[in-house]
Amino acid sequence: MMQAVEVIRGIATSDSVFATGKAFVLQIGKEPIMVNRDVAGFVINRINFPSAIEAMRLVEQGVATVEDIDKGLRLASGRKMGIFETGDMVGLT
Repeated sequence: MMQAVEVIRGIATSDSVFATGKAFVLQIGKEPIMVNRDVAGFVINRINFPSAIEAMRLVEQGVATVEDIDKGLRLASGRKMGIFETGDMVGLT
């Protein structure tokens, strides 16, 4: 479903292997996100994680429902899926 694929350079990844990873991602019709260093959560998850925590807190505090938070993110932020929908899709919930 997602168009982006993170290509991660590990501590011993050569330039040619990194380039091959990028080429493979392009070959399967996706867009590579080149990550130059292997860090926990890579890039996209690191950016999304604080938002997901805040969304969970809002539900926990009764500020908004899961459905309304996801709807708001789709409609107001241009996301194809809300934070909770994404979590469901990848098996986090």
